[in-house]
Amino acid sequence: MGSILLGGFLLLFGISIVLLYKRIAEWLMNIFSPNPEPQESNQQRQQSSIKKHLKTFHSSLFLSRISSTFYKTVKKRPQKVPQKEAENNNSVKECLICCADESDGVIMPCGHSGICYNCGLKLLEDGKDCHICRKKIESILKVDKKESKVIIATEVENEQG
Repeated sequence: MGSILLGGFLLLFGISIVLLYKRIAEWLMNIFSPNPEPQESNQQRQQSSIKKHLKTFHSSLFLSRISSTFYKTVKKRPQKVPQKEAENNNSVKECLICCADESDGVIMPCGHSGICYNCGLKLLEDGKDCHICRKKIESILKVDKKESKVIIATEVENEQG
């Protein structure tokens, strides 16, 4: 009788250990998976799937490059960087999102760059946040890096009118 109880106990113990290892494996897979799926509510999914209406306009802003992925708006045209320094800088040349196009987009108001204008438009249209600091994106600027000048600005169209 004692061996039957011990056998039953060992069987239940073995099953619980297997289930525990299965849960641990699922947890580890969720943590280390390359594309974790965030747990969103239905309302959040519906809001993020709504595309925003964008308006594009020409702008005469000037930007001062602070780092390879950060710009700051300035009132005057910044001084030109000597050609040797411009060639030696460690600026991000390809878009960090699509890895295909030139990184000519700047996210406002935070000033982060490193993405192409088209990927920036997708982020803005989908209501996403900045890929670096997670601030809300208000507009995307297309920049002429040589002139440090904004070519085009795009922002969400006012939906109240």
